Amino acid sequence: MLTYSSSYQYKYISFFTPAKSLIMIRKSLLLLILLYSFGIAVVQAQNLIIRFTDGTENADQLSSLQKLSFDSGSLVISYKNGSTALYALPEIQKLYFGAITLIPDEPAATENSMSIYPNPALNEIHLENIPAGTSMIFIYRMDGKLVMQQPAKVSTELINISNLECGLYLLVANTKTAKFIKQ
Repeated sequence: MLTYSSSYQYKYISFFTPAKSLIMIRKSLLLLILLYSFGIAVVQAQNLIIRFTDGTENADQLSSLQKLSFDSGSLVISYKNGSTALYALPEIQKLYFGAITLIPDEPAATENSMSIYPNPALNEIHLENIPAGTSMIFIYRMDGKLVMQQPAKVSTELINISNLECGLYLLVANTKTAKFIKQ
């Protein structure tokens, strides 16, 4: 940026980004690189987010909404496809707009694809069709931090996830990646 000084000379002013912002940028880039390296597409979308009193959230892309209205103690959302959704106001804790990073659903499972169930899960997940030659299963948070690893003994494993925090995780086994939600 240039500023005009009283001596009729232009001076350059440099702006330094705080260290904390640089760390966040690096973490975001690391996460995107990790996701793209596993072949997972990431989409950033502007959303209407509804947080319920039980702590769960529902997000709808703004591009799919036609109209928001309130009727008889309910929030009514009309979608462009003609459908509607009703939410009782006493069950809504917070209503806000924000960008959410979405990971599109994976294609339908085939005989050879790795699968996780139940998904979402509370305490444990079943992992089937683990690729041959897999010696270790890795679980990553969405910020790219490795939070768990477990040896893979057979093509089907039961993994205890009770110590994980609620959220979205990536499970990596050899060359295959799957996502799951811990409730």
